[in-house]
Amino acid sequence: MKFSGKHERIVVGLTGSIACGKSAVLLLLGELGWDCFSTDKIAHRLLLEKDEVIQSIRDEFGDAVFSSEGTVDKARLGSVVFSQSSKRRWLEELLHPLIRKEWLHAVEESEAKRIAVEVPLLFENALETEFDQVVTVFTNETTQMKRLLQRGLSSTEAEQRISSQLPSSEKARMADFVLFGDGSLDYLRRQVKRFDLNLA
Repeated sequence: MKFSGKHERIVVGLTGSIACGKSAVLLLLGELGWDCFSTDKIAHRLLLEKDEVIQSIRDEFGDAVFSSEGTVDKARLGSVVFSQSSKRRWLEELLHPLIRKEWLHAVEESEAKRIAVEVPLLFENALETEFDQVVTVFTNETTQMKRLLQRGLSSTEAEQRISSQLPSSEKARMADFVLFGDGSLDYLRRQVKRFDLNLA
């Protein structure tokens, strides 16, 4: 157990493929009193605020991935890194150690008894041992595609993002607990409540 200093706590890693409903689950856990952390939000803040990260991205990608205001344009950056695996690996090597340091510190500082950390690439980066349990949000690929298209991505861009991660079914197989993200929010809420009760 990674966080052995506070034995009464449970630290859960929340994962799943893109557009499966991880953020919704994190919000629902928060409603139940969990302390919740999102690595996507940490990454977003690093891209906006951390000068060393911003400069490294400018050195690697040039001005093409920056807005006219001089901030990192996530859509442009995403188009590049998801179409070139070497560029995606470069960005992950830059960001992942910084992100991991932040969420580990946040968990250590938390006084909550129930903590969830949303980590989309949890299995891809072999982070299972950092958590007491791993929860996967499963959604079929048809629903993933529909949601990504609704976000404004093209079919090609959506396929690139889905294929950059382990299949949702594989993540479900590796998890301790699976939530199904295909249905309504109420259906997802009932599953989250059942999971929370099972930990009591």
